[in-house]
Amino acid sequence: LLPPSDLKGLATGLAAALLAGATLECHPVFETGALSAALDQPVPTHLVAPAWMEAGFARTTVAGRLRTLAYVHRAPCRLSGRLPGRAGVVDILAFDETALLCGRRDAQDVGLVLAAPERAASPREQAASPREQAADRTGLMQLRRDPDGRLSFRGAACTARMLHRGITLEENQDGWMPSRFRPSLFAGVATAVAEV
Repeated sequence: LLPPSDLKGLATGLAAALLAGATLECHPVFETGALSAALDQPVPTHLVAPAWMEAGFARTTVAGRLRTLAYVHRAPCRLSGRLPGRAGVVDILAFDETALLCGRRDAQDVGLVLAAPERAASPREQAASPREQAADRTGLMQLRRDPDGRLSFRGAACTARMLHRGITLEENQDGWMPSRFRPSLFAGVATAVAEV
């Protein structure tokens, strides 16, 4: 998993592990012996690792022994260097403390969802009229690309409030929280996430 000394990494790794249904076991990134021993246990294993480790894992038999392999990317990042996915490979993209976007490397690939956010909508949301979609805030997370290309998020899973004693903050009426990131697109796929 991501190093426990990294607070953002710990939160991201913990959330991904719990969502994947894994028993949580933290390993320092550079202790290969301990990681290999843990992966050799005869139990279904889900590994959450920093995305930069993907090339190294591709040269080993680790991926074949795992039920799921989740690579965590932290925006800004490149997505073009990812290898074609096998069953069970998941990408997790962290947008600061605003949102985590997860997707399997297939029809819900994060590169495809970032290029066309409507792909992330549930079938119920896709069937709704544009007016109903605008009024519906019941989903855990909604994603959109603003006219300037910036990504915005809303929903219960990405609600954040700043706490200041004695200061009343103006409420965001539509609930959308703009991020400082925008996807770089090529041929209908996001190849990177850059800062605006």
